[in-house]
Amino acid sequence: MAGQASRRRTDFAVACILAANQRESLEQTVRQAVRDELRHVKLLPPNRLTEETDRDVQLSDLPGSLINALEEL
Repeated sequence: MAGQASRRRTDFAVACILAANQRESLEQTVRQAVRDELRHVKLLPPNRLTEETDRDVQLSDLPGSLINALEEL
């Protein structure tokens, strides 16, 4: 009986260690992926972001059928 309890504790400790290593590895992978993606992001100051957004889409740029569909909503 004592041997069985000792084995359960050992199995539990090994499972905890493996789970911790897996979480650490996953965290490192996610952090690296985020870093890689952030290298390609172009950040703009808040005032420029608003100006560019306004310039990008104007109501007059939308086709008439889309404007009519939006009005019907």
